[in-house]
Amino acid sequence: MTKDREQLRHNLRTLVANSKLGTRRGWSIVLAILTIATIGTALLHGSHAATPTAAFETEDGTLSGSASLADDTGASGSKAVKFGSSTNTLPPPNGTALTVDFRTKGYALDAYSVGGTISTYSGGGQANINKSATWKSNLQALGPLAWRIPLRYNNGNPGSSAGGAQSSGDAQTYVQNIKAIGGEAVVVVGGNTSDNDFTASDAAGLVHYFNDNGGQHGGPVKQWVIGNEYTNGGNDPVGYQSKLNGWAAAMKGADPTIKLSAPAAPDMKYADGPIGLSVANASQYLDYLSYHAYQGQSAGLGATGDYKTYADQYRNKYATSANFGTRAGQIKTSLEEFNWAPYYSGNAEFYNWQNTVFTASVIGNSLSGDARAFHYSDSNGPIGLMNDGSGQNGQVGSLYTKFPAYYGLGMWTGMNGQFKRYGSSLVTANSTVANVEVFATDNGKILAINKDATTDRTVTLGLGGQPASGSYTVWQTSKANPLNAPTKVTNAASYSSQTITLTLPAGTVSNIDVN
Repeated sequence: MTKDREQLRHNLRTLVANSKLGTRRGWSIVLAILTIATIGTALLHGSHAATPTAAFETEDGTLSGSASLADDTGASGSKAVKFGSSTNTLPPPNGTALTVDFRTKGYALDAYSVGGTISTYSGGGQANINKSATWKSNLQALGPLAWRIPLRYNNGNPGSSAGGAQSSGDAQTYVQNIKAIGGEAVVVVGGNTSDNDFTASDAAGLVHYFNDNGGQHGGPVKQWVIGNEYTNGGNDPVGYQSKLNGWAAAMKGADPTIKLSAPAAPDMKYADGPIGLSVANASQYLDYLSYHAYQGQSAGLGATGDYKTYADQYRNKYATSANFGTRAGQIKTSLEEFNWAPYYSGNAEFYNWQNTVFTASVIGNSLSGDARAFHYSDSNGPIGLMNDGSGQNGQVGSLYTKFPAYYGLGMWTGMNGQFKRYGSSLVTANSTVANVEVFATDNGKILAINKDATTDRTVTLGLGGQPASGSYTVWQTSKANPLNAPTKVTNAASYSSQTITLTLPAGTVSNIDVN
């Protein structure tokens, strides 16, 4: 223990010499620490205790130089004297157009925060994850995602429940393929004649099919959606709200660990009623309050902030202790379908830069409202991620050509490791530039989106919670060539004074990886 004590003396001398503790008051603190350490050592020798971790409660104060006092989870108490550099507590500099503060964490993110939809359609025949290795590989190239998929129990022979694509016996293959590309399956329970024509035993049977015995047939499946858009005309043959409690109870009875989402309302602007009824009827079973939104065609790029507004609105109104008790803080809103428009009516934006920017912005705004965001869909003509080979609806390119939405989604997922995927939480990010948004996550990933159609923006980005100097790499989408993959425009460039200056071309999404 003598060697340990001498090492402690040396470290404390270094601390004093390089900090404002080098005062008479500072030496008093150090002597007190040494006295405590000496007494503690003698006591430990007498009791044959295990080697202690030095842990001292310190007064609040300001340190300079290379010293820092910080919490140390390795200490035997709640505080510890920690020697070393404190470089990640710097606030952002003043006066920058964009600001990211990695010190301030926002909503948590997980494997289900960003996703897509396996529609189960196949276009000209090959545009399907079960039917084409190329289609499957292209989905994998996005990186890990959550993938919604509509399935029906079908008397124990599960398959797709999508209208016009119903199948039998291939549900297992769909879920296995989703997991094979690193994804997480989110099953939307559907019926035989409509999205919502199923029984409680059907819903429970589907859970048993995948989740019994710790997981089988490609399972377990941990996240589920109950039905789909029941308020659409002709899509509520059994009385969705009257059945919801029974469906949910049966599914949780089959596996109490699963997470359930409802009501999958068709339009977020009018989802208040369906969400309110779902909470009233089945709050004890629900984990997500869900809706869909296709606002690009009607509202354009200027209204993508609505995706945060409505997420906040529904969370604040319904995810309360009055409705959910102690689970209130765990209840999330969920954007489970979005795209520029719900169908093709001559919309050139599906194939232009607008949908790249729209897709990335919708995801960022939804996450900022603590709502997960799932794109619709992988395969369905212009509202798919790739050309489906059908030759319909003005699709550009040929089979497997990646549409702009593919890259808008990929800017969040990191394109399977080309650049950073979103981290474990959002961090504070702000923009003072018109038509420019900025989002960031705690792993050093920043997305800057220039929604302006004509004006490039050269901006200064201020960093908080990062070293004063370091390096960064930038990937950008292309407004002129929206079918092209993002390109690396800056590679491991140096920054200093906590600022990065970069140009955000009009109509693009930029990913900045700060290292």
